[in-house]
Amino acid sequence: MRVAWVFLLLATFASPRLAQKNKKSKRCSGTPVDSTAMAGPIYQDCQVDKPAKRKGASPRLNWESSAGASPNGRCYRAEFQFVVNEFGGVVPGSIQATSSNDATFEQAVQGSLVRLRYEPAKLDGRAVAQVVVYKQTASVVVVVSSSPLRGAPPQAPLGC
Repeated sequence: MRVAWVFLLLATFASPRLAQKNKKSKRCSGTPVDSTAMAGPIYQDCQVDKPAKRKGASPRLNWESSAGASPNGRCYRAEFQFVVNEFGGVVPGSIQATSSNDATFEQAVQGSLVRLRYEPAKLDGRAVAQVVVYKQTASVVVVVSSSPLRGAPPQAPLGC
């Protein structure tokens, strides 16, 4: 009888942990970061109960596109990875560019990242630091017209 109670207790405590482990087996979007630079551990989005969520709009960029934009348009992309701390701020020393197609656009986006604000990630009800992947795009379309535009503005190139 005692063995049955021990088994029942183990099953009761193991089930939530097993379910939580299965829940966290989803794919992580960022790559692991060395957590020695911060006081506590840094989690990936797949390791937390509630991932960090951006608050507000993207910050305004201090950037002008290159004058060589084609009439078909030009698409600019930049992707970064950084740590959002337990207070919802971007950790400046953790910002790393992971891809971009224009150096000046990349620099402008990178300069704006410290102004981003997030709801911090949550794990077991407490705020924790998390790696975040941030992507920003911009498109430039050159329009030549002898009369003022009427109606909708020109469309950005597809796939930007």
